[in-house]
Amino acid sequence: MNINQDYSSDDSFETAIDAMEHSMGYLYEKFINPKKAELDEDDNMLLAIMGITLKEIARRADAYDQMQNNSDQFSRN
Repeated sequence: MNINQDYSSDDSFETAIDAMEHSMGYLYEKFINPKKAELDEDDNMLLAIMGITLKEIARRADAYDQMQNNSDQFSRN
């Protein structure tokens, strides 16, 4: 039951990877791209490492979700 009338559920994020990609895209558009001229090589390297780290976290979260969903099928036997 939803009490807030203005609430709308956005189910477009089916996986952790989808949510991560959307989040990273927003961060890039709103925060990173506008400051692009001010970033030096170290900043760019750190952003790349952070991006790789977030992608790996999302990949592992998605794998865990898939494992949990598959284990539910076997527990029914």
